[in-house]
Amino acid sequence: MSYIINLLEALIVSYGLVELCNIDKKKLFFILNMLVTFSIVNFFDCIDRNFIPLSLVCICVWYLEIMIFSRKQLVYNIFAVVYIDLFCSICAILPIIFIYKYSVVLAGLTAKNNPICNDIFVC
Repeated sequence: MSYIINLLEALIVSYGLVELCNIDKKKLFFILNMLVTFSIVNFFDCIDRNFIPLSLVCICVWYLEIMIFSRKQLVYNIFAVVYIDLFCSICAILPIIFIYKYSVVLAGLTAKNNPICNDIFVC
């Protein structure tokens, strides 16, 4: 299940970066960014480091990719990368914040890689 969520996240991030930043070769960037993001997120899922280290690595890799594919508006691009990363982080945390008090099972199923999900399925 986490592979599907990670793939959707990689697709959304790649599309968002293509649309927000001034990318020269959009198709190549989209495919490359999707594969790199999917690989990074799956790797960090395996070592169970999903929040701060993952965000820092993703911001650095995405900005490096944007610098390679776009030579313009470097300050604007860093804001776009940080905005996309904050959006992904908020989407991963919201189910824990709002649904947990009503149903632990729903929070575990809707949140992406959270400790609640691990506690539910271990018992």
